[in-house]
Amino acid sequence: MDYNPEDVREYVPDWNDNREKPEPEQIVLELAPMTGGELRAAQRQALGKNGQVNFKSAQAAIERIIKARVMGITNLSDILGRPVVNGKELWDRAEQPLIDEAYSALTEISTLSKGMKKK
Repeated sequence: MDYNPEDVREYVPDWNDNREKPEPEQIVLELAPMTGGELRAAQRQALGKNGQVNFKSAQAAIERIIKARVMGITNLSDILGRPVVNGKELWDRAEQPLIDEAYSALTEISTLSKGMKKK
């Protein structure tokens, strides 16, 4: 998935009291916003044939987005103490609540809030 490096945003997760830590110790995720088409495709992929959310399809869509749109990670290690530095490693080795928060942040930065204008 293509992205514009100028659009990458830093996000400090709240997970595990991360925001309470001194700034140099905080986990920071570098997130590249999804395009509107990617977001709609992920939403469509999450739905089963009956129009209900299909867990496996939704998980596959989220996995694809996390791996492609988390561009870098600072100050995160897995349970074995190995650094986690990108979306693939985040998906494969991080705790689920952090992955969920990363996806929520990606969704938030990829949509315009009510009343906001795109420059």
